Amino acid sequence: AEGQQVVAAALDGGINFVDTAQSYRTYEYIRPALTGRKDRIVVSSKSAASGYTEMKAAINEALAALQVERLGIFHLHAARAGTEVFAQRAGALQCLVEAKQAGIIQAIGIATHSVTVTRAAGDRDDIDVVFPILNVRGLGILHGTRDEMVQSVKYAAAQGKGLYCMKVFGGGNLLDDMAGKS
Repeated sequence: AEGQQVVAAALDGGINFVDTAQSYRTYEYIRPALTGRKDRIVVSSKSAASGYTEMKAAINEALAALQVERLGIFHLHAARAGTEVFAQRAGALQCLVEAKQAGIIQAIGIATHSVTVTRAAGDRDDIDVVFPILNVRGLGILHGTRDEMVQSVKYAAAQGKGLYCMKVFGGGNLLDDMAGKS
């Protein structure tokens, strides 16, 4: 109940974007906050599914659990994967392409901690949005440095990709920095 109240308060306060994932198991907290809203709320979810059938099930699970007709963004949840993810999850990616063509999702994304995946996503026609890790200290960044991630983000943006970043406070490890206490 408290989780539902937090999400509803955020939406009431003007937040219009909700990011979740199949593995977070938060759909039940988000659904009540979305119910009956006439304003536009963009919902992003993600799945680590590797095949077509598993990804289709993940999309259907999100739609049913959230009780929505479509999702704003659906990501390949590939936090620790390298560029091989595009070949290894080709079936899941094809499912996302077809779901976008059917209007079930509006954009296809990839959630990643990898500098090389962020850059490679910039060159892919089947990826609309990149969701990389980025924070001032470079905590959690794989396959490169913080500065290299910044360059990869800029590259993906220059290629027309939508971007938003995760773990900007390093998974909570940089909260003291925010208050100037470090």
